[in-house]
Amino acid sequence: MEQNWHYTVYVSIAYMVVIYSIQQFMRTREPFKLRKSLTLWNTILTIFSTLGSYYMLPEMYDSFYLKGINNSVCIASTNSTAQYWMWLFAISKIFELGDTIFIVLRKQKLILLHWFHHILSLIYTWYSYGQNISLGRWFVTMNLVVHSFMYAYYAFRSMQIRIPRQIAMAVTTMQIVQMIFGFYVSAYAFYAKLSGQFCEIPLKTATFGFFVYTIFFFMFAKLFVNNYLCKLKINDCAKHEGSRNGTEKWIEDYSARKKKM
Repeated sequence: MEQNWHYTVYVSIAYMVVIYSIQQFMRTREPFKLRKSLTLWNTILTIFSTLGSYYMLPEMYDSFYLKGINNSVCIASTNSTAQYWMWLFAISKIFELGDTIFIVLRKQKLILLHWFHHILSLIYTWYSYGQNISLGRWFVTMNLVVHSFMYAYYAFRSMQIRIPRQIAMAVTTMQIVQMIFGFYVSAYAFYAKLSGQFCEIPLKTATFGFFVYTIFFFMFAKLFVNNYLCKLKINDCAKHEGSRNGTEKWIEDYSARKKKM
């Protein structure tokens, strides 16, 4: 991947073209339901993320809790199991683009956060993995843990299991916390490089990560405010509807139709 990360740029361009083409194709057609397929998709990603968390957390415990923050941020992992899951994680970012297919085929509103997050995550993951950076353990472990809960939540929702709103808030909060930690460890590595300390991450990669997590933090914070802190009337809050996850909106639309029957 060290020599091939730039292919993710081409993949991202193809991804945008395909998504736009499907949206145009669906303009005059009824949305697909895809409930069973969506449930299976979310379940597979839940299992993958949970397994990844199971294998990555011990390495994180050893490098961070036992050896300290500097070791976890500046010394690259030599654990073969962790390295294998970092590779799988990088590959999974391509497959996760499939999330968007379900949104556009079901004619849900595709928000900026969704596709931008997928593209930037894919590019940065492959870019940083190719350099075997020390921060890889942080980025991979945090994302896998959060996705374990996030995709499980989506799987239950797509199965029409009623989930308390507080759970959705907790999932988004976890995503925001992930961005805060990503911002912090990137800033730590950035400072270590500038101060001449040994840190196994190129300065430009630490800078890249710093800006990526800063952007994601503000985008997810805005999502949280729009979805859960909006104090306006329901009709006025409709302008924020696009910030909802496609799965959530599908469930709400389905429930509304059931009530009319």
